[in-house]
Amino acid sequence: MATPIEDAQVQLFPLEIALEVVQKQEFDSSLTVHESTIETLTSLLEKGYPSPAMCDFFNQYCRGNPRSQIVIEMFTPAIERILKHNTDFVKYMRMRMLVQEYLLALDSQNADSDVVEDFIKRQ
Repeated sequence: MATPIEDAQVQLFPLEIALEVVQKQEFDSSLTVHESTIETLTSLLEKGYPSPAMCDFFNQYCRGNPRSQIVIEMFTPAIERILKHNTDFVKYMRMRMLVQEYLLALDSQNADSDVVEDFIKRQ
């Protein structure tokens, strides 16, 4: 198949499977496996938003590894999409928490507040 999957129902299927794995925590707790899981999940989010369970998983990673490059490399596109298209953070509290944890992780990078300022300027 050379064409991408465009059907919304089919497109969400891999995310649902990945979510089940995250929710059941059928993976070990090593940092490498967490990072591989994050890379897989964020690549599946190219056109969508993270579910509440994914937000919780991402929040946990941001809190535990705020200086990780994975935060900047993998979460930035999803956070940008959330900020540009989501205006109802009362309804989606976990997304708001993810944005907050992401900004805190950016602030804890070694570049002082330059990273946060650059991110805000790009928006």
